[in-house]
Amino acid sequence: MCSPTAEDMIFNIYHGRARASVENAFGILKNRSQSLKNLPVKINKMQHVGKAARWIIAPVCIHNFSRLYIE
Repeated sequence: MCSPTAEDMIFNIYHGRARASVENAFGILKNRSQSLKNLPVKINKMQHVGKAARWIIAPVCIHNFSRLYIE
């Protein structure tokens, strides 16, 4: 196995930071939305992906709406 290039290492650093940001955002969202704490959707088939996505998008929309019009 060859060692990563400088370009690969830089990519990994930025990728790690982006992933941490996304995980933090999901953590915040889960704390605000009780329905996401125990997501009642199991992804066993491709058709379940859409249902899971809609289950996540709904609280995101509510959050964004509240930030625009309430806060």
